[in-house]
Amino acid sequence: MYKKAQAAMEFLMTYGWAILVVLIAIGALTYLVDFKSLIGNRCQLTAPLYCKSYKADVGSATLMIRNGLTDEITVTSIELVDEACTKAFTAGNTIAANGETTFVVDDASCSGITAGKKVKTDVKIIYDETGGLTGITATGNLIVSVP
Repeated sequence: MYKKAQAAMEFLMTYGWAILVVLIAIGALTYLVDFKSLIGNRCQLTAPLYCKSYKADVGSATLMIRNGLTDEITVTSIELVDEACTKAFTAGNTIAANGETTFVVDDASCSGITAGKKVKTDVKIIYDETGGLTGITATGNLIVSVP
């Protein structure tokens, strides 16, 4: 009878130590590896706007936005939500039908975009259709490394 109990205890102890070693290894990996750096760069916007190209510099983000509509649009503001960074545009902010324009979001409030950081933020673009609706919101997200 005692031999069965001893075998059961040895079985539980052996697997207990193995599980403990695995948990310590997982803990060490999560402590030592920055998993944000493993996420690739990307920019996605809701249709009809598309992010053709993008980059981030210290204190600013540059987005080349393509208009998928058959009408010209006028961008009134672009906001990087998680960075609390908003840029309102008053001139040079139109995108031709099926065209593209580059916008630089470089407001003084963009101080959270620093060198060596991986920027992961939601993007909110407010635009007006020429001869159509006004105050239309397109959303998306931006993940980019700052050199």
